[in-house]
Amino acid sequence: QRFLWQGNGEEFEEAVLTEIMSQTPTIQKAVYRGDLTDSNNVVDFLMDQPNVMPRLNERILNTEKSRYLDLVKGAAKLGETVTYVTSKHHTDSVQPLTYWIVADLSQPSHRNLLSNALDQMKSSGRIRVSLVVNSAPDSDQAINKLVLAALQQDPSASTLDKILQDADAVTLGDRHPSAYGLKEVDWDSVSATLELHRQLASRTLGFPAGAWGLVCNGRVVGPLDADEQFTVDDFSLLERFSMSAHVDKIYAALVKKLDETEVTSDMVMKTVALLAARPQHRTRFELPPLGEEHSVIKLTAQSESAPALDVVVVVDPVSRGAQKVGPILSVLQQAANCNIRIFLNCVEKHSDMPLKSFYRYVVEPEVTFTTEGRLGPGPLARFSNMPPAPLLTQNMHVPDNWLVEAVASPYDLDNIRLEEVESVVHSQFELEYLLLEGHCFESTLGNPPRGLQITLGTESDPVQMDTIVMANLGYFQLKANPGAWLLRLRQGRSAEIFDITSHEGSDTPENSTDIKALISSFRPQVLKLKVTKKPDKQHMDLLGDDDQAQSGIWNSITSTFSSSKDEPADPADATINIFSVASGHLYERFLRIMMLSVLKNTKSPVKFWFLKNYLSPTFKDFLPRMAQEYGFEYELVQYKWPRWLHQQTEKQRIIWGYKILFLDVLFPLHIKKIIFVD
Repeated sequence: QRFLWQGNGEEFEEAVLTEIMSQTPTIQKAVYRGDLTDSNNVVDFLMDQPNVMPRLNERILNTEKSRYLDLVKGAAKLGETVTYVTSKHHTDSVQPLTYWIVADLSQPSHRNLLSNALDQMKSSGRIRVSLVVNSAPDSDQAINKLVLAALQQDPSASTLDKILQDADAVTLGDRHPSAYGLKEVDWDSVSATLELHRQLASRTLGFPAGAWGLVCNGRVVGPLDADEQFTVDDFSLLERFSMSAHVDKIYAALVKKLDETEVTSDMVMKTVALLAARPQHRTRFELPPLGEEHSVIKLTAQSESAPALDVVVVVDPVSRGAQKVGPILSVLQQAANCNIRIFLNCVEKHSDMPLKSFYRYVVEPEVTFTTEGRLGPGPLARFSNMPPAPLLTQNMHVPDNWLVEAVASPYDLDNIRLEEVESVVHSQFELEYLLLEGHCFESTLGNPPRGLQITLGTESDPVQMDTIVMANLGYFQLKANPGAWLLRLRQGRSAEIFDITSHEGSDTPENSTDIKALISSFRPQVLKLKVTKKPDKQHMDLLGDDDQAQSGIWNSITSTFSSSKDEPADPADATINIFSVASGHLYERFLRIMMLSVLKNTKSPVKFWFLKNYLSPTFKDFLPRMAQEYGFEYELVQYKWPRWLHQQTEKQRIIWGYKILFLDVLFPLHIKKIIFVD
């Protein structure tokens, strides 16, 4: 693990916190195993780990943009033309690290690069070094040709070191090849090799003439900048990082698979280049032999003659996870040819029944069609052999960004007692909205801009949905559907004080104030916005100065839109807005009584607001008729329990949460006053 900071100062605290959280499990495991005690320094312990690098070099440690050569096909020709130098002090037959130094030795910095590589090779014993000459057309070729001639006759580090030390004399023609123990040199062959190197460096490596860099086991590092330094310490870092990242593992696997005498340096180099170019972050585990006599369920593949996947599952059969795993395994066996072994890992004792729910995971192995060729009616969850006496509640577990509602059922889904039902209980659910979620912070202080108002719409209808930013994590959510949407600051105080300065997760260039979000899948889409106060609004408060003298949870919505005394009264101000939450037929009957009581005791127009998430289909179907009969308005609002907030399992506690936590984000921003009736 490494911590290489590449952001600005505003995000530093967040990055440090993320890194601390990622390192905490490592520390916990070390304490548990006894590797880390009170007498140890935690920082020293982390720095001594084999995967922690002693030095920072972005070219080496940042592998996201690394380019690997195809040493089997495209770059194979280059590998055939180079000669390797190895250390005489180490007798290992295999050097798992191969460096190709790409340089024009007429340049001092390029000579230092080759010299540093040779120094690291001498101290390591796991490295071999070769030279790829990539000289500029107008550069002096004397030293390049002499080094190539030395590599052809005497590929030793000592000979190359002498030539590099005498570079100036070689360039002036004061050194004869015989001074370095070289016999008669075929200069035509050397010139042909030099020209071949230049062509291969251009075509295979993509290096311009005269550019310099290196290739480590097929990984291209460079071209390096003209004033850049790549020291012996950098070569040491490259060796340690490459060995720990993949070379050690690949070399060990080759030795295990083949006889050690069959493994060569070329084989390791080509295998590393091939596998490192296609990294896999998943890990394959091999379970130790386990007893299969009693607590194991075996499901054989449907076709024994065809290749089959081997799936091993370890699960506590009376856990919430087991309720989901069972249907998934059933579908997996139908969709793919696989052998499944399920090891039941039970808890020895329970003080209480761990599961108090009946669960069905709705998933199908393939799309179904009717006999007429039309799309089937959709997935179905069926509960059978249920106990008749207990009081049951039906609930849905859906992805965090889905708003799903019950659209058809004559039964009270909150209070189901099967012994009182004449036939089967059935209900129909529908996906109504996909949420667009996000977090918003001030770029200067990093605080959430509490009360900042955001709208969502399209080009033709810019304001279809609106919301405010929560103080908690700067969170906001907006209802949307598949399509292209525009997200903006709401006209008024929010747009007057703030500008959107950056955003992540959208489909818009960074400098655009109108953020385009494309809802094109069922997966969550989370935006991260940063806003900045305008230069002349630095001392203005978003919620206004009047809020401190007022009270009530609705001031964050209403304060910035309160009308002046001189303005004519808005007819909508005379409307009494009443909000209530109910779930289940019994509470919905109380709700109707409350509504009639309000209408009976006021002559003002009334508009009722209800949380749609938990209303029964019966009540939603009845509301339009009741509104027409008694002359009132109504509107249904929705809000999804945020993913970052602790998920409650009891519906009663969920309803309490909506009564307390989300009152200031449930309603459209134009609502000024509302009465909550519990």
